Amino acid sequence: MESHLPDCRIHIYADDTAISVNGRSVSEIEEKLNNKLRMASEWMVRNHLTLNCTKTNMMYFGTAHTLQIIDRSPPIVQSDDSIIQSVEEFKYLGVVLESKISFTNHVEYLIGKGIGHLKMLGRTCKFVDEETSLQLYKTLMSPIFDYADVVYDCLNVRDSHALQKLQNSALRIVLKRDRRSHVADSHKDTNLHYLADRRHFHMLNQVYKCVNELVPDRVSRQLK
Repeated sequence: MESHLPDCRIHIYADDTAISVNGRSVSEIEEKLNNKLRMASEWMVRNHLTLNCTKTNMMYFGTAHTLQIIDRSPPIVQSDDSIIQSVEEFKYLGVVLESKISFTNHVEYLIGKGIGHLKMLGRTCKFVDEETSLQLYKTLMSPIFDYADVVYDCLNVRDSHALQKLQNSALRIVLKRDRRSHVADSHKDTNLHYLADRRHFHMLNQVYKCVNELVPDRVSRQLK
């Protein structure tokens, strides 16, 4: 599909496809989106595929001022006479995206998911030793914190603090310590980094791989 849709970015993973365009005005964005969807539809017909418009959404990213302009005169985007619905929030490949790209909603999603795992951790760690508790933490909690963390490394202070509080609670459960105990001791004793430091490390690791061509070309090109 990529060779048939020039002048746009296409992100494909399994059966999920995202097409992104940019523009200086609402009319330019509207024209580009309609044109790309028409070309995508034609490609699908030739390859005996169908675009399910009921499962297709569009989202605009920009500053608060830009989004206000779009709200006053929203573009009409359609494919095969079906209007594509515009949304302000969308979960894509496990990451909650929002128009202002603040990732606040994603943090709320992570905390909600993490609290459920935290309760499970609390019930289990009462009956196992510290080493097993730490393994349970790495199984139940680490994947929540680590998945796609390089994407939302730009968190504001409030959201970063809210996410860190969840990790602090988990470590106190693992070490069977009082909630008033100093969190720095928990990190030292478990040899686990604070989440912000962990996100920075993962980001630097990803940049290193891109610079040294240890990732697919389509990924390294994002830095050029």
